[in-house]
Amino acid sequence: MLFVVCLIPFIGYFANPLLAGFDSYAFASEVCGHGVEDSLGSELFKSLLFVFPCNFFLIKVVLFIVYFIAIVALALWGEEVLGKERGWLVGFVSATISPLLFFEALKFENDIFGWSLSFVALCLLFKGFSLVKWHEKRVKGVMCIILGLGACFLAFLCYLPSLLVLLGVGLVSVYTIFLAFLAGVVLLQNVPMFREPINGIQALVSEEMIASGIPWIAFFLPFIWDIPKKYKLPTIVLLGTGFVKAKVMLFAVPWLALGLVEADAKFKDKRWWPNLVVVGLVFCVAFSFMAYFTVPTTQNFADIKEVIQLSQDNNYPLYNDWSYGWWVWYNGYETNYKAFYPDPDYNNLPKPYLAYTDTNLPCTQLKEKVFICK
Repeated sequence: MLFVVCLIPFIGYFANPLLAGFDSYAFASEVCGHGVEDSLGSELFKSLLFVFPCNFFLIKVVLFIVYFIAIVALALWGEEVLGKERGWLVGFVSATISPLLFFEALKFENDIFGWSLSFVALCLLFKGFSLVKWHEKRVKGVMCIILGLGACFLAFLCYLPSLLVLLGVGLVSVYTIFLAFLAGVVLLQNVPMFREPINGIQALVSEEMIASGIPWIAFFLPFIWDIPKKYKLPTIVLLGTGFVKAKVMLFAVPWLALGLVEADAKFKDKRWWPNLVVVGLVFCVAFSFMAYFTVPTTQNFADIKEVIQLSQDNNYPLYNDWSYGWWVWYNGYETNYKAFYPDPDYNNLPKPYLAYTDTNLPCTQLKEKVFICK
């Protein structure tokens, strides 16, 4: 069942000829030999890019495998927390009731490799702490804890906020509070999300805006009070972190899922309570259509290639909104506006020039987003 709910939404993505998102094309540029001056992402991830083929379908296969491993890890973690009979539903609803994990899995970035490893670490740590309580299984438990900490460290090297998983584990009981303290210290020192805004970018990017992550987990919110008592604190802390920065809301998803699974056990005999498996499958089908129509579209790339050719034919410089920078770069134009705010100051640029922008410029519009200013 877990394989099915991971595969169904990816079907639409496999049918989409392009990768999803914006920063995906920074890494795709490196993989496909276009070269990148200031690629985003961790050094560990960038050092591994050489193993990826310049083939979008195969890259998507890798993303699917990594995503599936993450969901299986959450299901196994759920079994540690709620028991084997219904614990697997934690992985199921994490993959279906909220679109957050799936849509983050579509992006060819270092993030997915970090948070998927962190969920593996979550599973191993809980398994290890459970085993060490039994004298005859203590060695196996210690090994699981060591492997879990190792997985968490690798996750942190891939994607810094992955250490939030260790923060959540540490808040479960007084016996693991040191892990929460350690994670908190490292995050405060290393992760920009806990420091001051950079160039005002938080006001311009949806994943940086306060409260913009709430709609992604809205279906879980009515069941927060059903979360087992000992897991409420880490849930609230991670939910609060996601409230501040939407992109890290995904670390709260499995903890919030505990509440929905508990509510399902309580209400499943009620006629008005829906069948979670059916609901999850319906959501997956909807996700598949959304993955097929995600940005960039083939029309976006056709327009970018056309305006690049126009720039070369007429020897006009091309400028773009910084958000589209990696699309332009991937298609062969070495724009300086990529990865970071601000946009070009279109009103004060020397003319003539071409622009690919969402701004309605007082120039001749050739196509949607495409302007020529003389």
